[in-house]
Amino acid sequence: MLSSKTSKINISVEDSFEQYHNRKLVYFNKKTKIYLKNEEINYSIMKENKILIKVVSISLNPIDLLIKNSIPRFSSFERPICSDYAGIIVDVGKVQEEKGWKIGQSVCGNLLNSISKGTAVEYLCIDPDKEPNIVNFDPNVVDYNVAAGWPTVSSIAYVVINGFQRKREKEENKKEDGEKRETLGKEAKSIDEDRNILVIGGSTSVGMIAIQLAKNIGKFNKVVTMCSKEGFGLAESLGADHCVEYHNKQELRQELIRISSDIKYDLIFDCVGNKDLFKYINEIMKPKETGSKYVTIVGDSKSNYEEGFKLRALISPGVRLIGSQLGHHSVNFNYWIQVGKPSDSMWLKDVIELIETGKLKVPVDSVYKFEEFQEAFDRLSKSVAKGKIILRVAETV
Repeated sequence: MLSSKTSKINISVEDSFEQYHNRKLVYFNKKTKIYLKNEEINYSIMKENKILIKVVSISLNPIDLLIKNSIPRFSSFERPICSDYAGIIVDVGKVQEEKGWKIGQSVCGNLLNSISKGTAVEYLCIDPDKEPNIVNFDPNVVDYNVAAGWPTVSSIAYVVINGFQRKREKEENKKEDGEKRETLGKEAKSIDEDRNILVIGGSTSVGMIAIQLAKNIGKFNKVVTMCSKEGFGLAESLGADHCVEYHNKQELRQELIRISSDIKYDLIFDCVGNKDLFKYINEIMKPKETGSKYVTIVGDSKSNYEEGFKLRALISPGVRLIGSQLGHHSVNFNYWIQVGKPSDSMWLKDVIELIETGKLKVPVDSVYKFEEFQEAFDRLSKSVAKGKIILRVAETV
């Protein structure tokens, strides 16, 4: 295991790469191990509209293992892994050079199509027009390990927090224009001045970013999170106003209801997988008519990385989602399942600015050499990391 910060990167930036040696992590299916493969790639035949990135660091995400362990054992197709990266541009096609990409720029991002092209490679060749989730950053301000650690988790948290915020702003604009709202004027004003969020899983990678974005862009007055007692200190250091221990269901209910005597939630953001709150949701969440919302990125239960995706796990959340959208009396609150990533780079620019100005921290749990990938994935599978797990691909001096 390495230090959480990268040393000075020793990379030779060439004028062009015609033929280059590349190492990458691949696997075949849920029963095969991930292994390191060597290959030679002819870059000259595909370079005009692409850029070549020397990858310095990549981060691991639970979705990487969930995808791998969902591939049937009879599959014999070689597949890449991982979607986050940070590195240095070492070659630029003419088309992309005209669009402003330059050799020597430090860039980071994540792939929209990580199933066919993974980032666990020494060299990553992409077309920024087709993979727009890429942004340049200042390596003197943001470490490569941090730069690799935030794109996927931030994209999820950003979509939920920013989406909720924009919807509220739209409602406010309608109000100012004199259009009708379902809530009365004075009541709506007090609601907007007292916006609160509950983050379920505040010590998860997505939860840690959500806590901070709730303060920075969500304009939430109070941020409450559910996590283990071991995660209280970290969650509070990132901006959580209250932390609630979730292991004892009865104590959890009592504590949430106690807090809700003063604070009711506009947004409940589930980053772990939970269904216990539905039994008393109306006691802790603001009325549906105010625009309050329950958003999950997991479903009703915590994902088992070893089992992969299970369709049956989507049945209850799916029924609840349909009931919520149709206004069925059995689901008297707004419920949503968030999937996917933003499809443009504007969110990246917003978030990297927060990181560069110190307003958003990306905790790094551990850093491994590229060759230590199995240890890194083993740690990911145990769900014990408090922050991002990083693979450092490039050599350092």
